[in-house]
Parts: sequence; structure tokens; C-alpha cells
Amino acid sequence: MAKPQALVDYSLCRPDRCPDHICLAVKACPHKVLKQDGPGESPYRLAEGPGCGDCVAACPCDAIRLR
Repeated sequence: MAKPQALVDYSLCRPDRCPDHICLAVKACPHKVLKQDGPGESPYRLAEGPGCGDCVAACPCDAIRLR
């Protein structure tokens, strides 16, 4: 069975709601699965992660889900 993966719902993602427009979910990911190219940019997934959910818990907009 495949591990759940982080997916960003771009209709909910609002990086401007994070401090200094730096995505809190990206900062919370110890596995560096998510990346943000610059302040105010939406994050995206670089690789498959372990499905830990740290990014989900950190996102203030509930824009990241594990699926």
C-alpha cells in the first residue's frame, strides 16, 4: 500500500498569511518534501514524502492534505 502524500490545494493556499510570506508548511517539513521558490509563492512538492503530516499541521490555511 502506498504511503499518503502531501498535496497542495492551490485554491486555499495563501502564502501571504504566513509570517514574512514564507510558507510555514515548507519550514515544518523535516524531509524537505515541499519547496517554495520565494516569499509569497505557493509551495509545491519536490518528492514523495513519508506521509508524516507535519506540513498539514503547520499550514494555517488548511491547504495541504495527505492523500
